[in-house]
Amino acid sequence: MSLQQLTELNSYVTVRKHTEALTEAFLKDQFQVVVISDRLSVGSILALQQIATFCHENNICFILAETRGVFSRLFTDFGESFVVNDVNGEAVVSTMIAGITTEEVGVVTCLDETRHGLEDGDFVTFQEVEGMSLNGCEPIKIKVTGPYTFTIGDTRGTFIILRYSHLNVYNMQNVNIYCKNTYQYQ
Repeated sequence: MSLQQLTELNSYVTVRKHTEALTEAFLKDQFQVVVISDRLSVGSILALQQIATFCHENNICFILAETRGVFSRLFTDFGESFVVNDVNGEAVVSTMIAGITTEEVGVVTCLDETRHGLEDGDFVTFQEVEGMSLNGCEPIKIKVTGPYTFTIGDTRGTFIILRYSHLNVYNMQNVNIYCKNTYQYQ
């Protein structure tokens, strides 16, 4: 039942069910993601750790999802580190800017009655800036000062801003540590 629902999430992704033993030969060069929905199906915790370690070492994303009655848990290992480009799932915001003060910490002001919708810690980048070297710059962290204003480093001019979620890099817990902490009492 969950296989059909998982398949419906994205028609461009091939989803297959495998009920036989998972071997390194079977996994190698065939998958980008391995999902285990029941740790008991792989035999032992040692076998689970071997599969997860193999996936980690071969840049295959590993997901362990379990449900036991009303309780569930999820473990993911997407490699040494991975980048999250979309932290909150919201669409990128584009806003017209009326002006920026020429101070060390410039205040960016949106056009009248145009709320920017940004939050402290959001990152912005710029395009279509005339007479400035901001076009295509790296995302810059902002501080909101009001619904129509925010502060940014020293800048000048009138331009468009795009909202970008901060690129977060997460270091993942090793599966052996996870299993030791999770299954030590079972």
